[in-house]
Amino acid sequence: MAGRRAGVGPLGDTGWGRTETRKRPRRRTGLGRTAETTSRARLLALSRKVESLLIEVAVALGVVLLCVQFLLSLPTVRYVMSYVDRLEGIALEEPWPSVTVVLLEGEPAGSAYLLVNGRRAAAFALGQVRVRVAPGDLLEVDGSDLEGEGVFEVVETRGGVAAPAPGDRVTTRGGVSSLGRVVLSSPGGGGD
Repeated sequence: MAGRRAGVGPLGDTGWGRTETRKRPRRRTGLGRTAETTSRARLLALSRKVESLLIEVAVALGVVLLCVQFLLSLPTVRYVMSYVDRLEGIALEEPWPSVTVVLLEGEPAGSAYLLVNGRRAAAFALGQVRVRVAPGDLLEVDGSDLEGEGVFEVVETRGGVAAPAPGDRVTTRGGVSSLGRVVLSSPGGGGD
């Protein structure tokens, strides 16, 4: 019994219907490595490749995210890319006086603005803007960022706006041009 392990019979039987399996000698590959070591090395190399691929994908997605965020900061592009801005940007019916101005000539349209009392009220991203006005508001067109000349025309007024009237035009050459002060035909701004 000196050469036997406890619980193992003379034929390798453990007594429970199982036989003891002996470890087989490891096969050697041509480079002196065992097959198990080679498979671990392959797995390690594969995991490194997958990890580097995931890092590259994460960096690429980060760059794409930064580019999209930058583009969404531009009003013209945001209107095209964002469905919400398109839905919220157009009112069906306005209960207040308003003036609609269209850009007839000039490029790019996104760099021209309609000013109300010196503040930017709308960008000519789509070539046409409608702004809410009150009596005495000063309407101006800022074409300082336009390349060349820009021609703008009042195409529609609502809510009893008498001036500026539809058909009034103004031309800008790299500066701010006035459309005039808003005058209502009736004190309450009755509907047209």
